[in-house]
Amino acid sequence: MTVTLPLPTTLTRQLSRVRALSDDGAARLEWLSAQRAPDATHESLARRLLDVGGHFALIPGLEEDLAILLARGESWPVSPAPKLIRGAPSRCHRNSADLFERRPGQYRIVTGYGLSLDGDGLQLWRQHTWLWDVQAERVTETTVVREAYWGVALTDEEADLFCFYNA
Repeated sequence: MTVTLPLPTTLTRQLSRVRALSDDGAARLEWLSAQRAPDATHESLARRLLDVGGHFALIPGLEEDLAILLARGESWPVSPAPKLIRGAPSRCHRNSADLFERRPGQYRIVTGYGLSLDGDGLQLWRQHTWLWDVQAERVTETTVVREAYWGVALTDEEADLFCFYNA
């Protein structure tokens, strides 16, 4: 189950990061607007993401990191521009875990959501994982560079578990 929450029209006009939609994008936005959040915690996460920008937050019904995202989640800078170290397409969790383990001490794993622009102009927050380069102080991306990043840097213990389940 995916949770989608619309950005209120009044807020849409205020956010410069929200782009104009094509007719296809508008139709898709209308369809997504009909979907409902399963509970208040999912809605709270979606609102935090949409406060940063975008049209919708696609949140899985089972968001395993919901508690830590609500407690410690934050926006991550896209300046300087994220460094792209390309891994397998659509495998951000595994790519990040592999790179984290290959270069101990260089990165922290950050998991949360990335804002992507679809071909129809719709900006969607999707579940995503990336790395934070602790020396360069910038995002390291393993799939496709996103417009914005929002998530939580994992503790050493959380990162070990993340790697166990995703590498």
